[in-house]
Amino acid sequence: KKLTKDLPEDGNVHLWVGAWRQGVSWNHAKIIAVDGKYLHTGGHNMWEKDYLTNNPVYDLSFEMEGKVAHDAHLFANAQWAFVRQKKRTISGYVEDKIPDALPSFLPHRTTISNFPSKKAPTFPTQYSRRLVPKHTPLQGRVPVITMGRYGNLVFRKRASDDAFNALIGSAKKTINFAIQDLGPICIPQTKLTVPGYKWPTKYMNAIARALWTKAVNVNILLSNPHSIPGGLTALEANYGNGWTCVDVAAEIIKRVKKQFKKVDDADLRNIVSNNLKVSFIRNRAGNRWDDGGSLGMHAKHFIIDDICCYIGSQNLYECDLAEWGIVIDDQAQTQKNNG
Repeated sequence: KKLTKDLPEDGNVHLWVGAWRQGVSWNHAKIIAVDGKYLHTGGHNMWEKDYLTNNPVYDLSFEMEGKVAHDAHLFANAQWAFVRQKKRTISGYVEDKIPDALPSFLPHRTTISNFPSKKAPTFPTQYSRRLVPKHTPLQGRVPVITMGRYGNLVFRKRASDDAFNALIGSAKKTINFAIQDLGPICIPQTKLTVPGYKWPTKYMNAIARALWTKAVNVNILLSNPHSIPGGLTALEANYGNGWTCVDVAAEIIKRVKKQFKKVDDADLRNIVSNNLKVSFIRNRAGNRWDDGGSLGMHAKHFIIDDICCYIGSQNLYECDLAEWGIVIDDQAQTQKNNG
């Protein structure tokens, strides 16, 4: 209603807003895809208080043009298909009778609103190439790999998780992370992990192997713990799960020792001292705003050997959500992006 309050119902604007939750999975992707040609994606949410008021959170997104937008449309199609499927079942009928503000006893929940309600179809038309203009191929194109995951809308398959492990494992010289956190989600203002969550074993193992077996320089930039922008509360926004830089480094060291039984302590100390850097984000004034609030970061970004990089919505800490992002597979463009 807020989006459409100033729109005439007899105009030519049709709008649909849909949402879904399946167990502890929901859509976490941040995509604006237009006509199979234009794309905006990355970490930014459309939240005014987090980004446009005091103590704004740091984030990173990317604007692109070309066939990459087609893949983003298809990712959205699959989620709209799930909403459509569930809404046409008996449980979907029951859901419609439950106010959105009330908790549902069902293992999944889908909602949809359309405008104008008496004119627009219940569900939006699915994207198809035949519905958009044919675009002239761009000059100076850059190789891009799209990757995503659907959370528990699918059984076991988590394609982008595997891609992350492959990217980390491919590093020969450097890995630079700019991420919200690596440690698991905690109860706000504590280090008590939410039941069912733990450190991301596969990613931590891959980082530890790169560090120990190839002496890769691993630089990890994190959000300051429990950063809260815009005068919000800890229940409304909490950037940084509460783990310190020492905690993150210690977990990587544990993964080295776990995977490699004959690790000399002096050699490990030397590798960690020279090749592992973990820091909280800061600017020229430090890591706090004028009112004492800490700098928060929401980016999900990492660079491998300065030849390729990931930008998207997927955190490296455990959270089984639907995610989408891109890998820029071009050395010149990667170095240009990261200046």
